[in-house]
Amino acid sequence: MLFVGELLHPAPASGLEERQAVAAELGDRLWIPSHALSLVGVAVLLVGMIAFVRSHPTSDSAPGGLTKGARRAALWATGAIGLYVIQAIPHLVAFVDRDELLAGQATPFLHAYYGLTIVAYPLFGFSVAALAWLSGRTLTHPVVNILVAIVAVAFGLAPILHILTDIAVLDLLFWGAAAVALWFVAIGISALTRQSSATQRSPNAP
Repeated sequence: MLFVGELLHPAPASGLEERQAVAAELGDRLWIPSHALSLVGVAVLLVGMIAFVRSHPTSDSAPGGLTKGARRAALWATGAIGLYVIQAIPHLVAFVDRDELLAGQATPFLHAYYGLTIVAYPLFGFSVAALAWLSGRTLTHPVVNILVAIVAVAFGLAPILHILTDIAVLDLLFWGAAAVALWFVAIGISALTRQSSATQRSPNAP
């Protein structure tokens, strides 16, 4: 859903000043469906992350166990995703501030989204990067973990770079959330595969 939401996201308007460009995005007919899908996708990711934390105890030897550092990172990531869900709500309804933005008036939903984003995105990106880095071979191959950590850090830096620079291509870093979501899907599939294999090898299996 995050991927579809990103695909549907209105393209930034070029040749306009910042206020007009943002207003053009807010008025785009794809604003609501793209951000509604993103909200649902992040909410599903939160549910999955809670299940992940509950199914991966702190243990260096038990199957699926995490080191203390990795589990701490997972807990931080869960909290960050919860904050991500909260910021996705004003992000979705920010279109109601379009006329006020053009008129130079107060834009509470837009500013709530901006304020939450600058906290939620870095927290999410950096905690997921820590989880990937510290998990060793427990979740996925170490090479995959390193790639995920890089992508997650890039996503965490995305809103900061967006504020500090006018380099449009850096907005591609926001795709990092969808890539991280796919990593969690891969972790879930891998866990189900291992569970199925263990069941088949069990002498008590039918």
